[in-house]
Amino acid sequence: MKHRLTPIPEQMLLKDRLQQRATIAALNHANINNRSIAIFTETHPKTVFRWVCRIEEGKPLTDAKRSGRPRRFSESARLMTIAVYCQHSPPLPGVHQWSLRDAQAYFKEHPETLGSPISHATIQRILLEHALRPHRQKYYLQITDPDFFPKMEHVIGIYSDPPKNLYCFDECTCIQALKRLTPTLPPGPNQPALEDFDYHRNGTTDLLAFLNPTTGKVYGSC
Repeated sequence: MKHRLTPIPEQMLLKDRLQQRATIAALNHANINNRSIAIFTETHPKTVFRWVCRIEEGKPLTDAKRSGRPRRFSESARLMTIAVYCQHSPPLPGVHQWSLRDAQAYFKEHPETLGSPISHATIQRILLEHALRPHRQKYYLQITDPDFFPKMEHVIGIYSDPPKNLYCFDECTCIQALKRLTPTLPPGPNQPALEDFDYHRNGTTDLLAFLNPTTGKVYGSC
């Protein structure tokens, strides 16, 4: 079964750039000098000069078409690559981390994950694009549920478009009802607050709470 992840919106950065360029165009149309525009938009004067020239030439505010081969893997496949590489256990006993070539071999043996094999260099580029260095971290929680990704997609889809009567339930059990025998002394200059360790225990209580994600309202009961 091929898994699909909900892609993160890719237009956020491009939208900010277009808004910045539109601001440069508006300020230039108002006869504001380039240096003042650079200070206002927090950009380099050379960047302002370049876009002012493009605007005067009648060129669009969007990026020019870049050279090179288009991306082979979609955003969902790239997110799946990150999820698998950062969560799967090492392939050999006694090995605490697996290499890029191990991941390449795994995707080759499981073509249904991405739909096609992927090279170790592409995996490395995907990790670098997201500033991920799994080899410098230790993951003590591993994905053991074979239906984890379909369940995750279902939950994300519900939160993305929540129904009217969606509630999240949680509980916090065995909360100790403590009463300090002496009051806490407030902190002084360069001194921490002082709290006595001795207390009187008035039993325990359980907190049950429902959250409505649409409105943010919490219904709690002890």
